[in-house]
Formats: sequence, structure tokens, C-alpha cells
Amino acid sequence: MRIMTEEKIGFAQSFIATIIDQIILGAGSTALVYLIDFIMRKGPGLYIAEIFQAIFIIYIVATIIYNSVLVAKKKATIGQKFQGLVVGKK
Repeated sequence: MRIMTEEKIGFAQSFIATIIDQIILGAGSTALVYLIDFIMRKGPGLYIAEIFQAIFIIYIVATIIYNSVLVAKKKATIGQKFQGLVVGKK
């Protein structure tokens, strides 16, 4: 992982990092909703009636939390690490 000190981060690097992060969040949100739906169907016999809306809500919450937590703890999101970008102070 390279640390960019005085260089500006290019649009392409930032864009690709964001796309990677959004794919991860979308896949994770979808998997979580289907897992919860599966558990609810096998357990109490309930189900999630509106799958898309549930995925969207989980996705929005995860998006808000994801960037803040990973940048604070790891100094970069998964997409940023993949592109070799690190967030830091001067």
C-alpha cells in the first residue's frame, strides 16, 4: 500500500475505490437480508414481504457506518486499500 503524501488522488482511483466499496456493501446487504429472511422462515414462520425495501434500508445504514468505521480504524476502506489509497493527516 502506498501512502500518497503530496500527490493528489486521481478521479479514476477514487471512482474505482468507490465502486468496489459499493459492490461490497450491496452484496453484503443483499446477503444479510436473505439470511434474515431464511432464519425467520425456518424459525417462527415469518418472512420479509418487501425484500427490495429491506435491502435498500440495510444498504443505506451500512453505507453510513462503513466509511466512518473503516477510515477511523484502518485508515482506508477496502476499495481504497485495493487502489493503494490511505486517508491521513498532514
